[in-house]
Amino acid sequence: MRLGRSSIARTLVSSIALVTVLAGADFAHSSPVELSEDELLNLQIVELRLRSRQVLMADMLAYQIGDRLYIPIEDLIYELGFQIEFDPETGNGSGWFLRQTQTFELWPDANEVVIAGDAQLLADGAIRKDGHMLYVDASELSRWFQLNIEWNARDQRLNMAPDYLLPAEEYSRRSRQTGAASRRTSRLNIDHLDRVDSDFSWLGSPHGIADISANWSNESDRSNLVSGNLALKGDFLKMSAEFFGTANSEGRKSARLTLGRRDPTGQLLSSVLGDYGATDIRLGDLTPVVSTLMPGAGSGLGIAVSRRDNRRSTDFDTTRIDGNAYPGWQAELYRDGALLGFVEIGNSGQYAFENVPLRFGLNRFRIELYGPSGERESVDRTIDISNAFVQQGKIAYDFRAMAVGKGVFRNPLSVTEQDLSDVQAADVAEEGFAAGDGMLLQGDITMGLTETISAGAGLNYRQIDQGEDQVTGTLSIARRAGGQIMTGRLAGQQDGGYAGLFGYSTELQNVSVTAQALHYSDKYSFSVEENDEESSRLQHQLEMRLDGRLEPSFLPQAASWSAGIRNSWSSDGAISTDVQARLSATFKGISISQGALWRQDDRQSGSSDQFSLSTSVSGNFKGWRYRGGLDTRLSPDAEFRNVRFDIARRYGDWYGRLGYSRDLSSDSSGWTGGISRDFNGVRFGLDVRHDPDESDTEALFTIGFDFDRSPGGNGMRFGRDARSDRGIAKVRVYEDVDLDGRYSEADRVIPNAGLIVEPRARVQAGDEALYVDDLSNQQLTGVAVDKDQLADPYLVPASKGASFIARPAGEVQVDLPVVMSGEVEIAIRDEEGAPVEGLIAELNSCRSDGEFSDRLRERSAFDGYVFFQFVRPGCYELSVPGFISQKLNVAPGEIVRPELKR
Repeated sequence: MRLGRSSIARTLVSSIALVTVLAGADFAHSSPVELSEDELLNLQIVELRLRSRQVLMADMLAYQIGDRLYIPIEDLIYELGFQIEFDPETGNGSGWFLRQTQTFELWPDANEVVIAGDAQLLADGAIRKDGHMLYVDASELSRWFQLNIEWNARDQRLNMAPDYLLPAEEYSRRSRQTGAASRRTSRLNIDHLDRVDSDFSWLGSPHGIADISANWSNESDRSNLVSGNLALKGDFLKMSAEFFGTANSEGRKSARLTLGRRDPTGQLLSSVLGDYGATDIRLGDLTPVVSTLMPGAGSGLGIAVSRRDNRRSTDFDTTRIDGNAYPGWQAELYRDGALLGFVEIGNSGQYAFENVPLRFGLNRFRIELYGPSGERESVDRTIDISNAFVQQGKIAYDFRAMAVGKGVFRNPLSVTEQDLSDVQAADVAEEGFAAGDGMLLQGDITMGLTETISAGAGLNYRQIDQGEDQVTGTLSIARRAGGQIMTGRLAGQQDGGYAGLFGYSTELQNVSVTAQALHYSDKYSFSVEENDEESSRLQHQLEMRLDGRLEPSFLPQAASWSAGIRNSWSSDGAISTDVQARLSATFKGISISQGALWRQDDRQSGSSDQFSLSTSVSGNFKGWRYRGGLDTRLSPDAEFRNVRFDIARRYGDWYGRLGYSRDLSSDSSGWTGGISRDFNGVRFGLDVRHDPDESDTEALFTIGFDFDRSPGGNGMRFGRDARSDRGIAKVRVYEDVDLDGRYSEADRVIPNAGLIVEPRARVQAGDEALYVDDLSNQQLTGVAVDKDQLADPYLVPASKGASFIARPAGEVQVDLPVVMSGEVEIAIRDEEGAPVEGLIAELNSCRSDGEFSDRLRERSAFDGYVFFQFVRPGCYELSVPGFISQKLNVAPGEIVRPELKR
């Protein structure tokens, strides 16, 4: 049944208008088209702004398809404060905006929208679907609601400048006029909600991914083996645990376990650290913090405590992006939709993109992970270097202690076994790691001196079992002046060695400019090895990089480009010059990245130069997924060095791929092919690899699946249903009959109550509670009862709501009480007993703590009566001008009729 049809007359008007539209227009699609796999790759992480100043959403997920940007309509409506609700099953929308006469109705399957009684056909392709999520063309939304939307593809910003005030803006203006505090655009002020602590379990049901594979080779019996991989996230020992393990029939085993807790509000260890509580605590298998000046080490067993913002980078020119994935998977790195490079996941199950350049301003990165059987996972990370300073008077810190080379399961964790690969055409400094077992202590603290100046200090102590200890201290300062950022970092060691790094970042005519100068003294060392002094070492380095965008008319999306030059001077007298350039563009779902590198080395023995090109291609086109690369050297000798390609296609539950690679320098090559079948998320696959030069053929058979705990505790979910390693909240809405603020047998559970959740999330109905699924573990979540959706209109919320931190594969239990409201009826009469019209009466809560304090104001009608409806039970003070104030106690369901006295 169509929603919101309030009268026969309105139906007739809408029908006539619809017929008129149909008579003069071509018939469009009858229902929204699902986003294809090609289109899903065009994901954009958009910053939604109001009038260029106010950020409504920092990370809205949208899709760029051709010259159209599709944004989630429910998220937009929520942020605008319009009273429009959407059916989660059909996508139908109904409600009003600005005022109740401005009605809005949307029927996607009927291809119709009605705005203020004006029925219109949807424009062809105006809506796309991803499951139950509706994505609408931003230009259509701008036309529907007169939002004056502007899309800046270069900055990934969507700005709205409507000619009218939004509801939240009107509220804010009224608040300023009355002296009230400012209000957020959302319906929940999360920072002022009751905090609910996560009840961690000693051992909880985890979210997991598992696969078992059997390998066969016709040439080598050693290659005939069975291996298994397992990744788990869940509660363990009252903390959130991440486990990764791999083993094979030859006896090779490797496993990692990390326990931790995260609180983005910085309340961890607050009983000891006070206002400087931690945001992260981790222990188990860890990796060190590595920077340009700080010596590091391989992974180890240790503990880390930090207080940092996830969006803040410790450096202002480059960053390191890493994570966990399965061996044999592939990882692609994108920035604002531009392909930066890709890597193959090694046996360690870890990937790392080192020295990833940062542009001035907001950098939105996306890592796309692909499995051999068509599995896909997206990981987003946003870094804003123009707003990455610690607030004035606040501090950020990171402390960790590690036993290098050790692990929870005693397997070796040296850097040589991590198989970490770098971004193509980017230089990775291996000297940032030091070999050898021993101890590593690291500490770094940064303080906001002013709103534009941050200063910090750090200490790095490296002790190995056989060798001398090494102590490195650092001092740093960063200053923002308008659109410019200047940074400086000094490091010193106990033997007199020192180093310095000075950086500058700005933006000129939409081009990001980054420059840095680096210096190491003769005694400064990254390594603790005895023969370190005999090797050639870097002494000075100057570098400049430019990043910008091109917007040619033949491309639907802007292309990004970068160019840089770096000069390096070494201790042996060698001078090298590197000139790099890269151009990345996306066309019809295919991302193409072309890099060029020219390097010249001047040494005492002579000079040499090298010029090489690297081409990377990745994306989807007409249902096919493509991946390819070509490395070419043009100087000193022109030759193709390496070529590779991979093509894959999904057809229903089947997935097939074919690949080829050839190393032309060694004249070796190999073919790969695979086919897999997905049975409701349980994947069976067969991969074949053939080396024609060695006449070696290998076959790999794989079984893989996901699993997690079903919301509500009703067993486990397997396959496609087990989709979330994020958090779940079990929310019980109940009528607090005994008014004690706690759920008991005397209270009554309210089924199918409406909730307000921020950030928005998926809500599922249960028998005794509501389940809020797929919650982020990186931010505070707020939840409250939506009074307008309670079936009984006389029930009112008894609290503002609750906030909590969701945890991976964990369930947070939240109780939200509602109570039966009462009424207060007042008859205002003058001294002669005649009714008094227009006099304002106030009810103010007696509670002095300010928590959920009610303030009700009503004006007397022509008959002198004032009615206060839906009054929450409790104590109130009644004030009427000219009459004596008095206290009232309102009980559930009671009608109070006080007698006024002068």
